[in-house]
Amino acid sequence: MNSVFIFIGVFLILIGLIIWKLKIVRIIAGYDLEKVNDNDGLARWVGRNLVLMGMLIILLETIVIIFPNIKINLIILAYLIIVIGISIVTIVGTKRFEKKDKHKHYE
Repeated sequence: MNSVFIFIGVFLILIGLIIWKLKIVRIIAGYDLEKVNDNDGLARWVGRNLVLMGMLIILLETIVIIFPNIKINLIILAYLIIVIGISIVTIVGTKRFEKKDKHKHYE
């Protein structure tokens, strides 16, 4: 089981680096060329957050390997906090890279 989470962490780091360093934003889910005003900023933001998520997953799995007597409920909670927390921060942060709709009318 340990190797699965380490593989997931490495995979997230690699995808994050590809997005961040190579500026390949088209692989980001929900990416729309017409709605983004700063492709480089978006690539940097999403890429860094994926790298951070991968590193934290590997760190947590390393802690589990070193301390095998940790309760499984704490580990599951930690994984949920890492994945859901960073995902929410990433999604909220991507809003600043969207073009503002000048023609939007509020009623």
